[in-house]
Amino acid sequence: MLLFPGVGLGFPITEGAGYETIFLPCKEPAYSPKPPIILGYDAGTPLQVGDMQRFNCVATGGNPPAMLSWFKGDREVDF
Repeated sequence: MLLFPGVGLGFPITEGAGYETIFLPCKEPAYSPKPPIILGYDAGTPLQVGDMQRFNCVATGGNPPAMLSWFKGDREVDF
């Protein structure tokens, strides 16, 4: 059985090549979180090489909840 997420009021479940579609109601609608807020840095404050700085990122709302990642340039930072 192949499952594909639906759009609208339910999720269509497609079996095989799509000969049968069943709509199941969503318990909670999906929606985007609010833009993230980065705490711990004041814009324009200079940082020197070797300085330690703690940052926190907060994202509220959203269903499902946001998954946040930190990047340095184009590389993800692993904590």
